[in-house]
Amino acid sequence: MPKLRLRPAFPQNASTPGQRRSAASCCLHDLDSSLASIAVPLEAMTIQEFGRRYSLCHASVYVEIRAGRLTACKIGGKTVILREDAERWVANLPRIKPASRTLAAGEA
Repeated sequence: MPKLRLRPAFPQNASTPGQRRSAASCCLHDLDSSLASIAVPLEAMTIQEFGRRYSLCHASVYVEIRAGRLTACKIGGKTVILREDAERWVANLPRIKPASRTLAAGEA
């Protein structure tokens, strides 16, 4: 497991109280970056990310979820859509059939 390095609670060059960070936030930042290398990536997107990717407003995404055509789950307080569920939703979209073209009188 990678070593975590601790930084001072208050940076040396912080001149105003607004620039100071707590010891917890400094340590958590290092912890997050260390865990990122060993964590299994979660392939999920938020409602907003899904809507942006598939050109839908968030209300339309929720309509698809309520209708049962799209599966979503909660992680903490966020509603997310797993990549597999998004791909399944796209695969089940109705296909447009090509229009049959009738020849006009002058065409042959």
